[in-house]
Amino acid sequence: MKKIILSISILLSGIAFSQEDQTVCKITTIEQLRCLNKYVGDLQTSFNGKDHVDSVLILLNEYRNEYNLKPVVLSESLCDVAAIQAQYCADNLICTHENTNIGSESLTDRAIQFKEYNVIGEIALQTSFMSNFATNETCCVHPIEMFKYSPGHANIMKNSKNKRCGISLIQSQKDTKKYFVVIVFSNK
Repeated sequence: MKKIILSISILLSGIAFSQEDQTVCKITTIEQLRCLNKYVGDLQTSFNGKDHVDSVLILLNEYRNEYNLKPVVLSESLCDVAAIQAQYCADNLICTHENTNIGSESLTDRAIQFKEYNVIGEIALQTSFMSNFATNETCCVHPIEMFKYSPGHANIMKNSKNKRCGISLIQSQKDTKKYFVVIVFSNK
């Protein structure tokens, strides 16, 4: 047990020292580690991705605004499309754009189920509640920040043709420390 605590402390200290522009809490005592574990544990047990969709949308549109792009509007049917893939990723503990479920194999297949015929992009991320803490970000900020640093994802978010989007955040029941974020875009 002492080795595990020491390993976690060293890992978190390394993360703290590797962050140049962000303030990260350095764990130096067992009590701080217990508080961290309680905080992360509380997030894991009370997480409801639907509660965070609006915040992700605001952050997405703030990012688009930096490039003088019009905001995208949240679409319930596109949220349903995104939820299919986020749930698939959460169920299989894999971040992918592919899906082996019949009728949901591709983004187009998933979109057609909800009469969405103009989807033009999908971005997906697997992350964890500990990653949020390590980067001093919330469960809404962290995905957008990660997407920004991936050229492919950033380009999809900055596509001027995007008019609507659907957002889904789903926690894995196989590994409740992880959650998956999928955003789907449409040009109509």
